[in-house]
Amino acid sequence: MKRLAQWLVVCLAALGALAPLRESVAAEKVDLEDYIGVPPLLNDNKTFLATGDDYTDTAIDVQSTPKQITVLNEQTYSDEPGSSVRTVQGIVPGKKLLQGTLTMDDGNDQIVFATAKPKKLVLFQLVPNKPYKFKIPYKVSLNGFKAGKGVEYGTYTFLGFEDVVTPLGTFEHCAHLKATDNLRLGYGRKDSLEVKDQIETWEAAGIGSVRFIQSEDVYENGVLDPSGSTPPTEFFFDHGVINGEPIGPPEPMGGASASASARYVPIQPAQVVHMGGASAPAAGGIDVVNAGASVVTQEFIGLSAAPDASVGTRASGTGITYLQGMNYSRAAGADANAP
Repeated sequence: MKRLAQWLVVCLAALGALAPLRESVAAEKVDLEDYIGVPPLLNDNKTFLATGDDYTDTAIDVQSTPKQITVLNEQTYSDEPGSSVRTVQGIVPGKKLLQGTLTMDDGNDQIVFATAKPKKLVLFQLVPNKPYKFKIPYKVSLNGFKAGKGVEYGTYTFLGFEDVVTPLGTFEHCAHLKATDNLRLGYGRKDSLEVKDQIETWEAAGIGSVRFIQSEDVYENGVLDPSGSTPPTEFFFDHGVINGEPIGPPEPMGGASASASARYVPIQPAQVVHMGGASAPAAGGIDVVNAGASVVTQEFIGLSAAPDASVGTRASGTGITYLQGMNYSRAAGADANAP
């Protein structure tokens, strides 16, 4: 009994010594709300450019309540007229960024990743170099028909502050974030498709992402599909409207007649790790992440409601194609492989 009492005294003393350490760790949190949690005004927009690629992200609806600001963002692509990705996001002032339903439309087919209520994507107060997890379950539908279930999951990590040089000039003291953003659809590893994105983004206060780098790997039934994967691609904020005020575009290098793509130099794979919250399309998929939030590239397979009814579709780029050898029936008993 005496030894037990002595042991308890030692343990309590040790716990008391650790208390200041816990407070110190808590004090290390950095508030990034001004970088990733600033609500846009209606019709605020940003256009990002990469070599041979560009897209525009626009706030097409903004609704406010005392507890939350809900934003509907739409991403459109210059090389795919009629294609769009819409993302519902929620901003809880002082706390966190939420992500809700994703809707992808290539002009012919519409795929919806639906969640009844937006789920946590990332907190505003982060400890540097500590990964923060998120997980969002979805119900998936194709053209209004149930196509199965999916889940989006990953991590966000705050790496510190850096100055970023862009064609628009230098943005000082940007928050550097790294994210993994994975989207899996299907019933386990069999009859499934998973897209694993890596993203790095640099967020300027009051503006959001001004530069980000994205890459992805695609797995079909648990096996890596090199043909569907994309190397790191670097995007720069080129022009837009922030808080109702126009920004950019920059003056082209080499004179007014220089092309926009000439301003950008592709990065080398060794330089990169990919990050979602700024949003952008990557080759081989549709990137659905909002600037200042996570990027999600959607290349997927949607499964029908009944396990034996087999598979839905796969999106490639901003178009929708069908996987070979799959039953695309929308109801039990329909003709196999019929879109």
